[in-house]
Amino acid sequence: MQKELNIMYSSDDNYTSIVGVSIISLLENNMDFDKITIHFIDCGLSEKSKSILEEIVLKYNRIIIFHPLEEIISYYTINAPKPSYYGRLFAPFFINEDKILYLDCDLLIVNSLMSLWQTDLTDYGIAAVQGPGASAENRAKLNIPFETRYINSGMLLINLHYWREHHLTEKLVNYLNKHGEIPPYHDQNIINAICYRDTLIVHPKYNLLWSMMCCKPKDICRLNKIKHYYTDEEISSAIREPVIIHFSNSIYGRPWKTGCHHKYKHMYMHYRALSPWKNEPLSANTISMFRKCRNSFYRILPSRFYYYAQITERWMIQNVIPLLPKSKITNWIKTYMNGN
Repeated sequence: MQKELNIMYSSDDNYTSIVGVSIISLLENNMDFDKITIHFIDCGLSEKSKSILEEIVLKYNRIIIFHPLEEIISYYTINAPKPSYYGRLFAPFFINEDKILYLDCDLLIVNSLMSLWQTDLTDYGIAAVQGPGASAENRAKLNIPFETRYINSGMLLINLHYWREHHLTEKLVNYLNKHGEIPPYHDQNIINAICYRDTLIVHPKYNLLWSMMCCKPKDICRLNKIKHYYTDEEISSAIREPVIIHFSNSIYGRPWKTGCHHKYKHMYMHYRALSPWKNEPLSANTISMFRKCRNSFYRILPSRFYYYAQITERWMIQNVIPLLPKSKITNWIKTYMNGN
């Protein structure tokens, strides 16, 4: 039987080089599949960008299909300032498959996806990795149970057949239009609010998050008052042998920018060296001095201090910031700290 892998990405022109490197890492490490089809949600790609991505994929004798965002969402009203966040929710309607793997642009695929792809999703709509974002405050906003294992939506193995049968797209859009976006995680929050009963939690190696590298599981549980998380051994195993590495905005920085301290920056640079952007300079790291100092503090100190620092920040959000005059600075601090 032919081994086929169906992938979904979504991007605009601002992330062409980042998603391009991600695609190269995907194709380099999944030659055990006979066929790979990439369904790409076009959120504003130029013809030049599409041409570059097509050349990359054709080099590996694979397929890429572009789906314009405006056509995907044309039959729906979306109560959100950035509809591009939500294109993947409509996959059951524009992708004629039973299963697809959605990947964020800032992921690096460093091993075969075969074991993830073969996950049994018969009774589930999604398979995903649990993230640390289920703080008590966030769960209260979403009205989800205490024991819920809140997922990171950067990697979603989606059972499209299940979504169609259970009308999950309609439920997600109705929730979005009723409640609007819910910061700080927007589309991820909405997916968790609706799909937590339909989600299978998989090994953290399939979406290695920065929080797993700086904070011990017991401290993540204490910090977010969560009942279920990964074991020490599961996290250690994911760090030793990841399948997917998630370079989200974090205390380590991002490898396509200067000043990155991420453990796996060298892997990213390896795949970037195989890309059309290999000779282009890295983007400037423009974060404020406050963030630089904060990030350095978190990187240097052990997990227990991360826990206490986060507790302090959250206390300030709840008890100090509300007492200050409203300003851009206080709003920025609240938005930045909330949920981290």
